[in-house]
Amino acid sequence: MALASQHESTIDTANLERSSYSMASNCKAVRIADLIYLAETRDFQRCLEGLRNAYMNLGLSFDDTLSVIKKIVEKVREDVKDCLSSIAHDPIVCSGCYSFMFEAVTFPCGHTSCGNCSKAACLLCSERFQCNERQKNIVIALVVKHFWSNECQGIVLRNAGSDKLKHKLYREAVDLYDQSLTKYPGDHIALANRAHALLCLGRPAEALADADAAIASCPLWARGHARRSSALQALGRAEEACAALLLCTAICEDQASLQFTEDLANMVHRLLVGESKRNKSRRQTSLLHESSSTATSSPEHLPRDGFLFASGFASSSSTSAMDTSDPLGHHTSDSLGHHTSDSLGHHTSDPLSRPASGSGHFKKIWKELSLRTSDQPPRPHFLRNVLARYTTGIEAIRENCHASHTKLPVNHDLKPDDLECSLCMRLLWQPVSTPCGHTFCLSCLNRSLDHRPSCPLCKASLVKILADRRFLQCDFVDAITRRVFPEEFAVREKQMQTELDTLSEAGRDPNCPIPIFVATVALPFVPCPLHVFEPRYKLMIRRCMESGTREFGMCGPVDNFGYYDYGTTLEIRDIRYLPDGRSVLNTVGKRRFKVVQRSERDGYNVATVQFVEDDTSLPMDETKKLHDQVRRNVETWLGRMPAAARRQIFDCYGEMPAVELNYWTKPHGPDWLWWLASVLPIHHLTKYSLLGMVQLRQRILLLQQNLLRFLKDTWRMEVPKP
Repeated sequence: MALASQHESTIDTANLERSSYSMASNCKAVRIADLIYLAETRDFQRCLEGLRNAYMNLGLSFDDTLSVIKKIVEKVREDVKDCLSSIAHDPIVCSGCYSFMFEAVTFPCGHTSCGNCSKAACLLCSERFQCNERQKNIVIALVVKHFWSNECQGIVLRNAGSDKLKHKLYREAVDLYDQSLTKYPGDHIALANRAHALLCLGRPAEALADADAAIASCPLWARGHARRSSALQALGRAEEACAALLLCTAICEDQASLQFTEDLANMVHRLLVGESKRNKSRRQTSLLHESSSTATSSPEHLPRDGFLFASGFASSSSTSAMDTSDPLGHHTSDSLGHHTSDSLGHHTSDPLSRPASGSGHFKKIWKELSLRTSDQPPRPHFLRNVLARYTTGIEAIRENCHASHTKLPVNHDLKPDDLECSLCMRLLWQPVSTPCGHTFCLSCLNRSLDHRPSCPLCKASLVKILADRRFLQCDFVDAITRRVFPEEFAVREKQMQTELDTLSEAGRDPNCPIPIFVATVALPFVPCPLHVFEPRYKLMIRRCMESGTREFGMCGPVDNFGYYDYGTTLEIRDIRYLPDGRSVLNTVGKRRFKVVQRSERDGYNVATVQFVEDDTSLPMDETKKLHDQVRRNVETWLGRMPAAARRQIFDCYGEMPAVELNYWTKPHGPDWLWWLASVLPIHHLTKYSLLGMVQLRQRILLLQQNLLRFLKDTWRMEVPKP
């Protein structure tokens, strides 16, 4: 009987514990959802205070903390992006490391970064590409050599120091960083890397000084704030360390934000778990005091906190995720949130963040620094203070990083000849860099590709960029040209504007020649598809597009190299480029013209023209009757035509246009007459004669004759003299 009662009591206790655990789990999930909602609404202060209270009462896990911190970081990054959007990017500074371009590579999007920052996507526009296909930009390398020769030597020494750092040769790394900073004072990357080496040598105060100097030199570089956070952790200043890491997470690039977020969550988790354990210990001590003072030794008199039992912190024998074996409760391999960087400070996992099993001396130092961080109790509202410090830091960055350009050295030997295009021998205008590293004017490169899809200098294949047809100017070369040689740039700009104005006046100014495409007889208001493959016509079409006119003249060929006196201007409706440089144009006729004077420009024909229009002052009564009669004949002809043949005509030329109101007042008459002239199988000389007629009646009579012959199946047509 006693055994059965004891067994039932054990079962009731187990059920009570399971019920308490289930209730605590549900309460914990609700609390996490509430905290995420507060972060979503950007009420960060209440969110962080609620997170601390949840640790005190529920004992949250690292994954719970990470979910809340992730949401906070997501919203913080959105706010920082809007806050710092007014800070314009300086094209001559690498967008990855905020240093000058060393071994620079220019991407297809036109942006440039230093060689070590070249990844699979541009850091500014996120456009993806294959970086192994891009070579060092030769023009930028020449400019950097003229302006920053000493700094280049400093970067070489910094790269050597980074190699020593990767092999854990900290003292040698510090010596090389010292030499680097003498050549390149204020190099934030060398300062941050030296801070990491000093921290590994157990000199956190000096590491903090270097991290502060790196931040002062470049406040937008996230790695400097990460180094500062690591040094502050080693010094036991947890509140400032959290604020520095939150600031780092807010301004870092997308690729590294996840790792920094996990480090921040790990830091907050360790601190709150330590505080929770201290509170639990004080509570247990208080309960034991009360128990001894009342001389009550029965355990039933001790109040039990279901939440504490459920979360695993009810007794010292609890085996939670943060057990006594590790006072810091490591969840990642980095207890101090360290990150290494390559020669230019890029984020990688830090092989030095956790001591090796054989490094006893360093392991001892690491444990002392970690215990110093975790054993120091944070202030009651330390998370609120972290948020305040972060806000102050963001405001300081926005004030110091105003939209200013990098100061260029005054004493340099760079000449305008160094920035000349090797094709036109003039100052680079709209510079475009090829994958092989050469730079040309955009117009010069296009003209070269019209003849051969390869680099004009090294003959490297440019078939891929020719197929993409995306030639965006190199922002670095353009910025340097504007700043260093403003007078020469103004002269070059004026020359190009004059040329562009001359091209854009074609068709507007009667004295300005228009480009002539010699191929066939085109008619007004009728589609005229074209296949462009000759280099001269590629250049002509490109200039029509660049000038904005989108028009050129079309004339039929005569003899060997000449063309007829009458033609039609064509408007480019659409253009499709083929991978090999050819293009297919969708054009439509607009106006008739008569050639007045012929000439040539860069290999293609141009002509001064006089536009032809109908004489609308003549009586139109007979013309209207004739017009209506021919219209009925055409409609009858189309109605009797087989459906398949009619569909083919409509697919090629479109349906017959409707009759316009007051068609006799139009400069070129009704549109449907030109459609009929293109549909009927008449000789091209007949079409040519239609272009020169200025009387609507005369044009209708000629088309009526050819239509009647066609309806009577008379295919022999008279060819009128032009």
